[in-house]
Amino acid sequence: MTAARRQTVALLVAIVVVMLLDTAVRWGAAPPPPPPILAGFTAARADRIQIGRVDHALVLERRSDVWWLMGPPEAPADPVAVAALLDDLAGGIQPEAVADAGHHERYGLSGGDERRIEVTAGDDVLMRLFVGHDAAGGGTWVRFPDSDRVLRADIGGRGRLDRPAGAWRDRASIP
Repeated sequence: MTAARRQTVALLVAIVVVMLLDTAVRWGAAPPPPPPILAGFTAARADRIQIGRVDHALVLERRSDVWWLMGPPEAPADPVAVAALLDDLAGGIQPEAVADAGHHERYGLSGGDERRIEVTAGDDVLMRLFVGHDAAGGGTWVRFPDSDRVLRADIGGRGRLDRPAGAWRDRASIP
């Protein structure tokens, strides 16, 4: 056997060994954990919604069966807009993908650029979520308050959280 042939055989054996080791490592490695799911809630239980900037949230509050935009001045809230928001959130949040943990600024989830959603029923927090930039494919970058993980989820886009207070007012109640 010539030296060139021995080198070729040795190289082929080395490649096969590396491929077998790679396969063994991949089979033995635990799959990445699935994205966490934020459980839904019963929309009828909600009596307060805070949305918007973390340092200055817009507050919607239910009194009897009417939602109010807390002021000043207080005004009836648009029941269709509030119901649409609650319907989207009450089903829970099922993230589609996980991004880098800890790189919150890149995704608009820190530094004052993030938005917050908090839905409560009395003293019970039904949902709390930080919302970042819109992502490709119709998703939005989100983060749960007790987690460092950045997730992509379909929550209807960040634009609905950046609406000014007047956009939440019930137009039928304006004289």
